[in-house]
Amino acid sequence: MGAELTALEGVGADDGRWWVADHGSHVMAWQPAASDHPVLWHAPESLWESALDDQDGAYLRGGVPICFPWFGTGGTPAHGLARRQVWERLDEDWSDDGATLRVRHWLIHDQLEAFHTVTMTPDSLELVLEFTNNSPDEQRVEAAHHTYLAVSDVTRVSIDGLAGAPYWDAARDRRDVIPPGPVSIHPRTDAVIDTTGVVRLGDPGWGRSITVEREGSPQVVVWNSRPAVDPGLGVTNDHWREFVCIESALCREHALPLAPGATHRLVTRLTVTPTQ
Repeated sequence: MGAELTALEGVGADDGRWWVADHGSHVMAWQPAASDHPVLWHAPESLWESALDDQDGAYLRGGVPICFPWFGTGGTPAHGLARRQVWERLDEDWSDDGATLRVRHWLIHDQLEAFHTVTMTPDSLELVLEFTNNSPDEQRVEAAHHTYLAVSDVTRVSIDGLAGAPYWDAARDRRDVIPPGPVSIHPRTDAVIDTTGVVRLGDPGWGRSITVEREGSPQVVVWNSRPAVDPGLGVTNDHWREFVCIESALCREHALPLAPGATHRLVTRLTVTPTQ
């Protein structure tokens, strides 16, 4: 399996083909029962993106990091503190037939209380981030499921469901509109796209389509790392052909002004369909 997921404190099954780490409430692995390939990517030689003694806290590489309570450079450190902290595991439940795993974690930061519930079945993966503002003041909140999807070769995949959507091209710092047809991944793909629709990732090399459904997410972020664009990402850059990120997000101009006592739910649901 390469880097041993089961060495991480957490919950899983099937020799690590399903795994949820307590650190960051981070889903590191999910592979459907009928699939020959994992759905989530992580680097085979290194689970950690940062040094374990990082002053802001270490964070894991790949899988589904939680960006909260800010996204990108909306605060320091980048992508928030949630992925850098150990969440409290409240419960873990298996269905009577042993086919469904449900894991629930809890974290509180600056009077923002978050619950993260992960449900894995042989056919689907669902992640629900629910957060409440317990402070007496409105808080600006950004959040994302920064999902790394494993692919056969990122230069051969395509994404449907985005045509006509306005987006911010982060690599070029400009606004634009997604052209008609499927989206392919190029060396400077880093797009924050305004859409609430269903997105599908077609992967002919592995003969499958991954459907990404979302709730409470007005944006999709599509990103792939390349050494020539962001040389500081090290091991992640070494494996750029093996993944693309399709992220359920609310960020930038869609950051949430969360009123005192208000709650928001960010939901990401993944399913896989054979195409050959």
